[in-house]
Amino acid sequence: MRPNTSLIATAARYNVPCARELVSYFTRFYSNVNYSGRDHFKTSDVFDATEFFMVDRHYVHRMGDKEQKLPFWYESSGTQAAYVLLEKILPALEHGGIVIIDEMEADLHPEMITVMLETTVNHKPG
Repeated sequence: MRPNTSLIATAARYNVPCARELVSYFTRFYSNVNYSGRDHFKTSDVFDATEFFMVDRHYVHRMGDKEQKLPFWYESSGTQAAYVLLEKILPALEHGGIVIIDEMEADLHPEMITVMLETTVNHKPG
């Protein structure tokens, strides 16, 4: 056993059922909070979100009958943050889990926060 390994992690490696159940339970948690405070999303988080939503890394903006494709990397940080948060929230809603978001208002437009909260509060699993 490694000196910096928890008892639960070690027991899970040896397939102790109770320990495996605990590890499985806690892998369903997501939080943007770490030991030093709020963890800001990174470029790799945006990439993961585009993969989750199968976005072709371009976003189509429509104005009347005109369309303009814009690379996803050029989208506002608020749009990118929405994708990153939804990539964590939607699976938790669908399969069960806990998502802890600190300072949601720091990355999202106030109207988007309202929509996201209404969606999660009114969601019926399954």
